[in-house]
Parts: sequence; C-alpha cells; structure tokens
Amino acid sequence: ESTLLGCSYRDSLKVYVIEEPDISLNADYNTIACKGDQLIFNATTNPTSNINWNNDINNNVTFIADSSADYFVQASIGNCISTDSIRLTVKESPIIEAGSNQEICIGESVILDAVVEPINSTISWNNQGVDGIYFYPNQTKTYTVTANYMNCISKDSVTVIVNIPPKPSFEVDINYDTDYINTYYFQNATSGGNNNDYLWDFGDSTQSYEFSPSHDYDSRHIKFANVTLYIYDAFGCMDSISKKYRINENLKDSVFVPSAFTPNGDQDNELFIPIFNMLPREYEFSIYSRWGQRIFNSIDPKLGCNGRYN
Repeated sequence: ESTLLGCSYRDSLKVYVIEEPDISLNADYNTIACKGDQLIFNATTNPTSNINWNNDINNNVTFIADSSADYFVQASIGNCISTDSIRLTVKESPIIEAGSNQEICIGESVILDAVVEPINSTISWNNQGVDGIYFYPNQTKTYTVTANYMNCISKDSVTVIVNIPPKPSFEVDINYDTDYINTYYFQNATSGGNNNDYLWDFGDSTQSYEFSPSHDYDSRHIKFANVTLYIYDAFGCMDSISKKYRINENLKDSVFVPSAFTPNGDQDNELFIPIFNMLPREYEFSIYSRWGQRIFNSIDPKLGCNGRYN
C-alpha cells in the first residue's frame, strides 16, 4: 500500500508454493545383478510429475544389465525437481560351452564335456548327464548344462542323436533237386532303415551284397554253414543275425524227430518237437495215442508238446 497527496493505492500478489515431488524406487540403492540379467527400475512419484532416468533406460521398462553404473532418476513438476539413484553392480556370468551336437549308433558311448570360465564354476547336467564320464544313451535327447559362479547362472545345450539300425531277419527256401548240391534261396525280411547296405556271409568263404541272394552248397565239401546277414544303415549303424544250417544230401535229412523228451521242469529237453534245418512253408505235427486218439496237434513249427493232455 502507498500514499500520494492523500490518495492511497493498493495491489496484491498471489504466490503458489509447489512441493517437491516424492520419489519411491523399487530397488535398493546398492543393487547387484549378473551380466545379462533382465532388470526393471521403477520410480513412483506424484501423478503430475515427469520421470527421467540417465543411461538410456526408461522407467518401468526392461533393460539388460551389461556393466556396473550409477543410475539417476529425476522427478519434476515445473521447476521443482527431486532426484534419487541406484548403484548397480554387475557381476560377470560364467561362460559355458556344452560342445557340438553328437550323432551315434545305439550301443555306442558318448561323453559330455563342458568348457567353462571361470574354471572354478560349478556345473551340472540335466537328464542324468555327468560331465566327463562316458555313458550309453538309448534315445535322442537334448542335454542342458548349467554353470553357477557366485550365484550367476549360464546355460548351454547339446543334442545327442541316437540312430537305431534296422532289425535284420531272413528266411530260406532250399532246393534239393541236384545230387549233393543244395541251392539256398535267402529271403531278406529286414525291417526299418533307409538306403541300407547288406552283406551276406555264407559261411564258406563266399559273400554277397544282394538284397535276397541265392547260394549253392556242395554237401560233399561242407556239412554245416553259419550264415550271417550284416546290415548297415545310412548313418553307418550296423546290426547282424546269424543262423546255422546243416548241409544235407537230401530233404529227409533236414528234419530230426527225437525219440524221447523229459518234461520234468528242469528247463532241459522239456518239449517234444521236431528240429528243422529250415522252417517249412507248410507244417502239421500230430501225436496219437496207442488207441489212435489224437492228443496233440500243431501247425506252428515252433510249438512243441509238453506232455500234458486235457
């Protein structure tokens, strides 16, 4: 208020006082993380405040911990500013390498051998894997190794592919038309696999790579032959099957019918059954009592009589 020549003058000024915004952080001042961790720093303040962080991060948005640094946040309402900070210490995570994927045939061994830095990190494998010890996997699996160094975790994986070879099988037909010469017609019944290779060993120093070969045996020069079929699949996995044949001069010699058996439970000679040099294409075996009653009958050459009759 002022007075001039007896006249008074008045004016007024309104002053607005703005409180500094309060800041609340979701992390402690000293925050420790592992390199590569995903972090979120979130500052909460008055709804009308503007929030800004340094180091190129945004409020309440995920970022990757890469190196230690001080993170400052500023909340402002007009020219009123409040600040707070977080000191982030980033620990180095271990570097772990599980190695290259492996491909094996079933029955072969593999070893899981991870390389880790620092070397005093602790490591562990899933799926019952043990580092540095050979084992024999029976199916394809992915093995993950975990490295822990001062509570910082790193992981890597390796896949072991287990190839299962085809299942070999074969049958044979025999032609006895020529004296002393037995012609064996081998029927390949292998199942599974693609682009398989076959090797037949006829047991008389001769071989064949055909799928289903035939072979002549001279009964004057060989009495028994061990025939083996080897199978190699596209991955190099191998399996085989062997059968032993008696090389006979005539068809009658290809079957032997025993004169007795002992069904006493000792697991030796328990069945009365004809023994064949080859499985017949047609078969029927019957046993009759002295009164002409049929007490056993089978059309399966692998099924014998156990001596019981119901």
